[in-house]
Amino acid sequence: MTSAPRWPRMLRENCAKLGLVFAAFFLMALAGCLAINNIMGKELSHAAGESLNTAESQIMGCFSEADAVLSHAAILVRGLKREDHRQEAILGYLTRVTDWMRRRDGLMTYFTGIYGFMDGELIDSIGLHPGQSFRSRTRPWYQAGLHSGGRTVFTPPYIDARTKKMIISAVRALDNDQGEIEGVLALDLNMTWLLNSICALGETANGYGIIVNQNLDVQAHPDSARIGRPLRDLGPDYQKIAESLTAGREVSAMKIKDAGGRPAIVFFKRIFNGWQVGLVVSVDDYYRSMYQASAALMILGAVFMAVLGYILLHMDEARLRAEEANRALALASALAEKNVMLKNTFLARMSHEIRTPMNAIIGMSDLARREPYPPKAREYIAGIRQAGANLLAIINDILDFSKIEAGNFPLHPAPYEMSALLSDTLATIRVQLLDKPVEFITDISPALPGRLTGDATRVRQVLLNLLSNAVKYTDRGFIRFTAAGERCGETGIKLVFAVEDSGGGIQDSDINSLFSDFVRLEEEKHENIEGSGLGLTIARNLCRAMSGEITVESEYGRGSTFTATLRQSVRDWTPLGEMPPAKADLPGDWRAPFIAPEVSLLLVDDLPSNLLVAEGLLAPWQTRVTTCLSGREALALAREQSFDLVFLDHMMPDMDGLEAARAIRALEGERYRRLPIIALTANAMAGMEEMFLQNGFNDFLSKPIEIPKLSAIMEKWIPAAKRLAGPETGPNPSAIQPPFDLKLEGLYMEGIDLAVGLSRVGGSREQYLNVLEMFGRDAAARWSLLGRMSADAERPALATQFHALKSGLANIGAEALSQRAARLEEASRCQDAAFVHLNFAPFLEALGRLVSRIKAGLVAARPEGGELEAGLARAALTRLREELEGENIGGINRELQALQALPLDHAAREAAAAIAELVLRAEFIRAADVIGDHLKCFEAE
Repeated sequence: MTSAPRWPRMLRENCAKLGLVFAAFFLMALAGCLAINNIMGKELSHAAGESLNTAESQIMGCFSEADAVLSHAAILVRGLKREDHRQEAILGYLTRVTDWMRRRDGLMTYFTGIYGFMDGELIDSIGLHPGQSFRSRTRPWYQAGLHSGGRTVFTPPYIDARTKKMIISAVRALDNDQGEIEGVLALDLNMTWLLNSICALGETANGYGIIVNQNLDVQAHPDSARIGRPLRDLGPDYQKIAESLTAGREVSAMKIKDAGGRPAIVFFKRIFNGWQVGLVVSVDDYYRSMYQASAALMILGAVFMAVLGYILLHMDEARLRAEEANRALALASALAEKNVMLKNTFLARMSHEIRTPMNAIIGMSDLARREPYPPKAREYIAGIRQAGANLLAIINDILDFSKIEAGNFPLHPAPYEMSALLSDTLATIRVQLLDKPVEFITDISPALPGRLTGDATRVRQVLLNLLSNAVKYTDRGFIRFTAAGERCGETGIKLVFAVEDSGGGIQDSDINSLFSDFVRLEEEKHENIEGSGLGLTIARNLCRAMSGEITVESEYGRGSTFTATLRQSVRDWTPLGEMPPAKADLPGDWRAPFIAPEVSLLLVDDLPSNLLVAEGLLAPWQTRVTTCLSGREALALAREQSFDLVFLDHMMPDMDGLEAARAIRALEGERYRRLPIIALTANAMAGMEEMFLQNGFNDFLSKPIEIPKLSAIMEKWIPAAKRLAGPETGPNPSAIQPPFDLKLEGLYMEGIDLAVGLSRVGGSREQYLNVLEMFGRDAAARWSLLGRMSADAERPALATQFHALKSGLANIGAEALSQRAARLEEASRCQDAAFVHLNFAPFLEALGRLVSRIKAGLVAARPEGGELEAGLARAALTRLREELEGENIGGINRELQALQALPLDHAAREAAAAIAELVLRAEFIRAADVIGDHLKCFEAE
C-alpha cells in the first residue's frame, strides 16, 4: 500500500489547474442563472398569456351566450307586440325563458333570469316584487338599454336589491318599426362565477386576476371593496397602468407594487367592448422558483468543482499507484478465474439436479419394462423410456458448459443406423399423438442408405423439434413426415426431411421472426402450449452446423411445411428399403449374459429412489448388493467388508464421491488400490470422465443408467472366474398378465383410479394394498393434525402437510384430491389466505371420507386370518428376516409380498405394514430387528 497523498505539495503544484476549475465553475453558475432567469421569464409570459386567453374565452363565452339569448327574446317579444298580444302573454313568455335558463342542467347557473320594461310597466318574470318606491327608469340596466344603440350592452357591476349579490345586466332596447324605443329587455348575470374564475388566474400562490371596463373601472377583483372603483385608485403604480391602457399601450410583465405594497408583475389583455383582463403575479413567488433552481445549479457546480479538483489532485498520485494497480489487476484476474470455476461448479450442480429425476424416470421405466405387463402397456413404457432418453440428450446439450462458452454446437460424428434413428423418433411422436384425432403419415424413401456416419443425437433433436411442434399446433387432420436424400460425391449425402401439418399455419408477417430466440407466435391463442421458443433456433443452428438449413412454407389457417436439410457421411450405400412399423426394444425380453452370485457390490447414492432403481437394474446379474446413503457410510462399509466392485455417486452431502474415493484408496491394504470404483453421476459435462479417473475412480457411468452401458461395465470389471452362465430360457414376460382384480370398487366413490394406483406399484395387488394401508395410517394422522391446526396456522407448516398429502394421494391414484392438496400447498406458500380459508374445510372433510373408505376397503380386500395364521406368519417372518440380513433385494421383495398375501389379522397386518415401510426406506437392519421382536412374541406364546 502507498502512503497518504502529500496534499500541501500537490496543492502548490496544481494551484493553476484548481484556479481554472474555480473560474469555470463561476462562469458556469453565472451563465446558468442568467439562462434560468431568461427561461423562467419566457415561461411566465407564456403562462400568463395562456391564463388571460382562458379568462377571455370564459367571459366571451358567457357574454356571447347572454347576447344570443337576449337577442332571440327581443325578436320574439317584438313579434308578440306587433300581433297586439297583451302584457300577460309577454310576461308568460319571459317567465318560461327564465325557468328554462334556471333548469338547464347547471350550464347556465350564472343566469339569474330575463325581465323587461315596456309601455310604462315592469314585466317582472324573475320575482323582483319591487316596492312602491321602485322606479325602473332610474335603474342602471334601463339607462344602459336606452343608450344601447340596437345592440346588447353590459352594465357595470352593481348589488342586486333582491339577492344582495353582485350582478351584471345584459340589456337591449326594444324599438318599433319607426325606430322608436318601446321598452328595454334585461338579463341578469350572477358575478360570483366571474369573480371566482378571475381570482383563480394567479400563476403563483399569491397571484390573482382583475377585470376593468372600458372606463377602466374595476369590475372583478379578489377584494370586493375595490369593485366599482377606478383602476388608478388602487395605488400609484396602477395609475401608470391606467395611463398605458388609456393610451392603447400594451402592459406585459410590468413590475409594480400592488395595493398591499408587495412587489408584483402585471399583465393586461384587451377583450370585447374595451374591457381589460389583468393578471397580477407575486414577484416573491416568481423569484423563489428561480432562486431554488439557481441554488440547485450552484450546488451541482460546487460538487462538480470538488470532484474535478479531487481528480486533478489525484492525477499526480496515479503514478505512485501504478504498482498497486498492477497487483489489483492480477487479483482481478485471479477473481475472474475463480468466477469461471464457480460458474462451472454451478452448472455442474444444475446438471446433477436436473439429471437426477431423469435417472428415476429412465431407470424406473427400464425396471417396469421387465415386469409382466400386457403388450400395449409395454409399448407405452417403451415410449416413456425413449422420450426420456431423448429429453436427456437435449439436457446434455443445454447444460454442457463448454458448448455454451464456445457459442456453437459441437458435433460428435459416429456410425449409426438410419432405421434405428427414424424408428426411435417416429415411435416417440406416435406416443404423443395417442390422444389426438390426427393421422400420422410417413413417406420414407427406400433408397436412403441404411448406414451413416454423423451425430445421430443432433439429427434426432432436429427431427423431434419439427415433429413435436407439428403435434403441438395440430389438433385434427394429419401430419406427414417425408425423408429423402440427394447424393453428394462419393461418400456424402444431403438428407432432406419435411414435416407437413394441417394446423393453424403461420401469418406471412410472422415468418421472419419465427427463428428468433424465445419467440412464440400468437401466445394468447396458444397459451396452453408449453415451450420456451428456443427449439427452432437451436434446430436451425444444428442444421447449419451440418451444412444444411431449415425453411418454412405456410398458409395461415391451412397448415405449414418445415423442411430441414443436412449433410452426413455414408458408410454403406445399401438401400434402407421399406421400414417396418416402429417397435420398441423392451429390455424386459433382455437377459444378462452371465450371473455372478458370489460377487459383492457396494452401491452408494444419497437418494433412496436411485438405490432402488440401481438395485433393480443390477438384479439380472444376481450379485450380492449392499447399499448406503452417504460417502462416510461407504467408507465404513469398505473397512468392514470386502467388495468386488463399488458404484459411487458423485454429488452427495457431507462427503461427496470424490472425497470418498480418495479416502477408500488411502485405506491400508493393497486390495483398496485394486478395488474397481465406478463413478455414478448425473453430471455428464465435457471433461468429467477425465476428472473422475484422476481422483481414484476406475470408470465412469452416467445417470440415468442405461442397460447397454451398465452391461459393458459389468463385462469389464466382473472377473471371469466369478461368472456363471445365465438362464437361457424362461417365461415370456409379455405373456403374463398382472392381477387387476382388486375388490375395492367402493373406493371409486372417492375418486381413486385403481388402474393408476396399481400401475405405480407394478400391478401388484398386495403391494398396492400395502401402499393403501400405509397411506391410510399417515393420512389419518395428518387429518387429525390439520384439524387441530385450522386454516389460520402458520403457512409453512400448512404447506408441509399439504405437500406430503399431495404426493401420497397421487401414489394411490386419488388424482383429484391430490390436485386440491397441490393448490392448497401453493396457496399456503404464496400467502393466499383467502384461498386457504375457502378450501381448507372442504378438503379436510373429503380427506376424512377417503380415509374411512380406505379402511373399509382394506377390510373387504383382506379378510381376517384363521387358526393357521400364527404358524404361517412365523415361517414367513423367518424367511423375510434371513433375506433382510443378507440384504438380498429380490428375496426381500418376494418374501415381503408372500407375508402380506397371508390372511393376517389386524394386529399382524399392522406389523407387516410397519416392516414394509422400513423396507421402502432401505432400513433393512431395523426391519430385521422388528421381525426379531415379533418372533420372540410367537415363542412366548
